[in-house]
Amino acid sequence: MNKITIVSILLIVVIAIVASSFSNEKSVIVTEKTIIGDSTDTLKQLIDLNFNNFDSGKVEKKLFFNIRGRYNGTTTKSRLSESKLIQDFVPGYPADWVSDYVSIEMIFNKNDNEYILHSINDTLTPEQRELINSLDINDNVSIRVVYKCKNAATNEREFRNMKDISLVVVPEFSAMPVFGYDILIQYLEENSLRKIPTSLQNKMDQLIIHFSINELGEINNTIVKQSSGFIEVDELILDLTNSFRNWTPAKDNNGNAVLQDFILTFGNIQFGC
Repeated sequence: MNKITIVSILLIVVIAIVASSFSNEKSVIVTEKTIIGDSTDTLKQLIDLNFNNFDSGKVEKKLFFNIRGRYNGTTTKSRLSESKLIQDFVPGYPADWVSDYVSIEMIFNKNDNEYILHSINDTLTPEQRELINSLDINDNVSIRVVYKCKNAATNEREFRNMKDISLVVVPEFSAMPVFGYDILIQYLEENSLRKIPTSLQNKMDQLIIHFSINELGEINNTIVKQSSGFIEVDELILDLTNSFRNWTPAKDNNGNAVLQDFILTFGNIQFGC
């Protein structure tokens, strides 16, 4: 066999090996694409929720849950019962820079009745203290303060109105998920995020759900206060909220189990807990 023949044979072998290598690589890529495009679980989720055009490869975590007590401004019965000054039960009350009072109006909402009492400064009157001590959980007290403050430009003392203060009486000890909020949020995420297409996530309004935990640690009074704009999403999150289990009920200052109201928010804004 001459040299030309040997070289020709070797060249043919090399070409065959290279061709085989390209063929195998292409096969692997096609297989990977096939796997990505096939998901029985995803298809079932779509059928259950009536969502269309779902691209499972583009699902991202853009939606966030937050659960907290329903009211922002809060106080407790024990704090109210020990109060002699407004600052004793109002967190962050600016007692250090408000001294020249004109009037203080306190509005009490108790059992669907409204009571209004006035004082000349931040020291509670006997009548105010008596009414404060009678407030129960979910009752409300609002405070309107008028005072005088020196105008730096004119050096004149001017009337000012402090921003209204509103507080709701809440349980001494809040209701808590037995396994903690982190596990509860994880449960919500795992059972909802992959069921909502990315195209929908970008169009959703913030969903707000109100619910209560009763004296037995059971969830009730669950309602949608603000829709996400998509009935399928509202129903999905509402069903998940109603499936909450294992709560320790709230307790008052005497250790008695009491009902507590909560709010769940779900949307594109990440809220602090």
